[in-house]
Amino acid sequence: MSSPGRVIGGLLVFCAAASSTLAAPAHADGRVWTVQRGDALILIAQRFGVTVDEIKRWNELDDDTIQVGQSLVVAGKAQRAAASKRGDGAADGVYHVMPGDTFWSIASRFGVSVSDLAASNPDVDPRRLQLGQRIGLPVVRKTIQYTIERGDMLSTIADAHHVTLASLRAANPRVDPRRLRVGETLVIESESVVSRSQSIGLPNDGQLAHAVQLRPGPLYTIRDPNRSYGTLETVQAIRRGFAAVRRRFGPKSKVCVHDLSARDGGQLQQHLSHQSGRDVDIGYFQKRYVGRVSPFQRIRPQDLEVRRQWTLMHTWLANDRVEYIFMAYALQRPLYLYAKRHGATRQQLRQWFQYPRGKHDRVGVIRDYPHHDTHIHVRFKCPDGDAHCGG
Repeated sequence: MSSPGRVIGGLLVFCAAASSTLAAPAHADGRVWTVQRGDALILIAQRFGVTVDEIKRWNELDDDTIQVGQSLVVAGKAQRAAASKRGDGAADGVYHVMPGDTFWSIASRFGVSVSDLAASNPDVDPRRLQLGQRIGLPVVRKTIQYTIERGDMLSTIADAHHVTLASLRAANPRVDPRRLRVGETLVIESESVVSRSQSIGLPNDGQLAHAVQLRPGPLYTIRDPNRSYGTLETVQAIRRGFAAVRRRFGPKSKVCVHDLSARDGGQLQQHLSHQSGRDVDIGYFQKRYVGRVSPFQRIRPQDLEVRRQWTLMHTWLANDRVEYIFMAYALQRPLYLYAKRHGATRQQLRQWFQYPRGKHDRVGVIRDYPHHDTHIHVRFKCPDGDAHCGG
C-alpha cells in the first residue's frame, strides 16, 4: 500500500518485473534492528544468535546503553549466512524468554499445550520467568495433507512446511518428484508444529524473520520475487484465498500480486508499510479480462468482476484472518450488494464493510484509502501466539 501503499502515478501499471531496487539498509553488510521497549543488548544478541560484544563493535558502542527507536546493526554478512543455515532460535528446541512472555504465550506461540511445555521444563517456575531464560520446547508430531498446485516442486513444498526434502519423499514413496501432478495429495509429516516465521514490530516499522516466499500460482502472477516474502501464515492465507476462487470458477482468470515484503522485512521502496510480512497488494479481477491476466490499472465499479473478487476476499473475512482490506470506496458498493444477496448477515455486512456509511467512517474491515482503485491492500492479522508482532 502506498501510504499505507504506494501512489501509482499513471493510469496503467503493468504487472512486470520492477526496475527499482530496494532501499539499502543503514549498513550494507548487515541486518538492522530498531530497539523496542523492553529491549536489552543481551536479548537482542540472543534473538539474532550473536554476542553482545559483536553488536557493540558493529555499532561502536562504548557501553550497554541503548534507546527505544535506535537502529542497531545486529548481524554482519558471515553471521547472517550462518544464521540462515542454523534456522531460528527454536530450531534446536530451545526458546529464550523475551520481554512480555508468559508460559501461556510461549505455549501458544509454538502450538503446544501448557502441560506439555511444563513437562519439558520441570525445573522452570512458570510464574517466575526470567529474561533470556532457556525454555525447552516439546517435540510434537503432526501429519497434514497438501494439494499440489501449478508451479510446485518438492523442494519448495518442503521449505514452506519446514521439513527436509528426504522426509517428504519418504512419506510419499509413490510420488515422482520429476512429474508432480496438479491436484495430487501429498502427506507431510513434521516433528514440530512451530511456524518459524515471525512478524516483528509494526507493519510500518518492523522486520520479518524466517520468511516464506509466495511463488506464482494458477490464478496470480508475481511482479517481483524479491518483494514476495511474508510470514508462513500470510502466504498460506493468500494461497487459500486463490484456491477458493479456483475451485469455484476454474483457472482461467489471473491477477497480479505486486508486493508483500522483502525477505528480511524492513523498509520497502515506494511503501510506508509492508515491513513485517503481513501486507500484500493484489490487483482486481476485471470483467474485460476474464480468461486473461487483469492489468494493474484504475477501474470503475462496473469493471469489477464481482464474483471472483468477493470469493477471494470472503475466504479471508469468513475465517477472521484479516485486519484490514483497503480499497476505493466506490468499489465497495458492488461487493456489498453481492454479499448481501448471497447470504451475508446484517451484522457481517456492518463488520466487514465501511460502505454505505461514507468513506470517512472508521468501522469496517474493508475501508477506503486513496489510490486503491488499482488494487486492494490486505493486512493480515498477527500470527497466533506471535508475541512480538505489533498491530
